[in-house]
Amino acid sequence: MSDIRCKNCGGDLDFEKTTGIGTCQYCGTKQAIPQETGGNFQQQINNVSAPNQKRYAPTDKRSKGVMTFIKVALILIAAYIVIAIIVGVVMTLKYSG
Repeated sequence: MSDIRCKNCGGDLDFEKTTGIGTCQYCGTKQAIPQETGGNFQQQINNVSAPNQKRYAPTDKRSKGVMTFIKVALILIAAYIVIAIIVGVVMTLKYSG
């Protein structure tokens, strides 16, 4: 076994060496290490490759910048929708009576 990933999001797992239970670094999902016939989980944990931080780490600068851009864009879109609704209500009230 060369690599074990989270079944939920594909992130890296931190394994408890005494129990063989892995916890995802990113979504928190817990899962047991798969038991291979004739092997023990301690040996399997030792065979897990080092986590690939570049592939899954949501904390790098580029990811933070992209997430900030997306948040700002969503806020601006929401503000535009609210303003459009308010203008529509005001115009309806102004011209209905």
